[in-house]
Amino acid sequence: MNDSIHFRFSGMPASPAAEAAARRRARTLRGTHPDALAWEVDVQAPPLASTAGGYGAQVQVRLAGGSRLRAQGCGSDPLAALRLAFNRLEAELGAENAGGVQARAARWLSSVRSRIAQRQDCA
Repeated sequence: MNDSIHFRFSGMPASPAAEAAARRRARTLRGTHPDALAWEVDVQAPPLASTAGGYGAQVQVRLAGGSRLRAQGCGSDPLAALRLAFNRLEAELGAENAGGVQARAARWLSSVRSRIAQRQDCA
């Protein structure tokens, strides 16, 4: 499987643990959402002047057809921020697929109603 994940770490050194965690989640999501083609993962360190700020993560996925979904998360460490961002992205992917299912169901229902109307007109 081609692992097309691009990482960017801002204000901190690259984290092999964060990369491994992101690759695992992307692989899992790609298994349930095969239209996910490419991933961009951005992890930001908390601002130096801020004591209340935490780590931030943004995950973006490019889907077949060219659309993109993006989710963000904040946490006390990079892994927590990534986990939250991937959880939100997973929810968005589920909603995107549910919308696709609903659209297919609506088209099917419209097609069935059209056939029923044609049969009634012929009778």
